Amino acid sequence: MARNISFALLGLIALAFTEPSMAESGVVAYYKTGCDYYIVSTNQGFSLLEWYGGDDPMEGDTLTGNMMAYGMQTLVNQRTENETQAWVDDFLLTQDTVLESYQEQCR
Repeated sequence: MARNISFALLGLIALAFTEPSMAESGVVAYYKTGCDYYIVSTNQGFSLLEWYGGDDPMEGDTLTGNMMAYGMQTLVNQRTENETQAWVDDFLLTQDTVLESYQEQCR
């Protein structure tokens, strides 16, 4: 019995120090020259991101990383295998909502 409890505690300790995988995959659906904001389509909706540096993605590029949390994120462009920094402005948006938000940022 004590051995089972020891293994259970060891498992809980291991989980406490393990970072959950937050890798999301999405395709750049809309990105136009002259505006740093772009739209990414994920399997959970659309995300509005602002490019801050690194690899400059193009429409059709697949990005991986955490696009389901606000703030600065490091993403990987699968086409170039390079990192890009982006500010996640909003996520889990419908197509209409993300287009409206994009137009507010890029007039």
